[in-house]
Amino acid sequence: MPARQNFQQQRLPLEWRRHGVTPVPRQPSPPASTATQRWIGRAAAAVVEISAGMRPADNLLRIVTPATQARLRILHATAAARSNVPVRRTTSVRVVRTESGVLEACAVVQGKHRCQAVAFQLRQRGERWLITAVEVR
Repeated sequence: MPARQNFQQQRLPLEWRRHGVTPVPRQPSPPASTATQRWIGRAAAAVVEISAGMRPADNLLRIVTPATQARLRILHATAAARSNVPVRRTTSVRVVRTESGVLEACAVVQGKHRCQAVAFQLRQRGERWLITAVEVR
């Protein structure tokens, strides 16, 4: 067996930014109002219920864009393979204002046997918010 040699790892030339992508500068944003956070929590619970097949996707028709509505319909249609576990509660909501009139939010929704994360992008339309993108994990 050969003798063990001292090996020193050199620094790797890593670049953490994707080429051609300009990072969004971090700016302190005022926190979202409690009412907005509660609204996002209720919307997150509704999205989880849609993705579990327990609620029709058209329930959120007034607060989502057509593209997001199509995404919710796909989630609902593929829910047949999953069990219908009722949503218990939304445990946390985090909201970041990325620019004027745009929020990005995530919420954790707890079910009986598992938790799910829901991510949103919301745009302000007059006095209300419109969900423009949604992702459930």
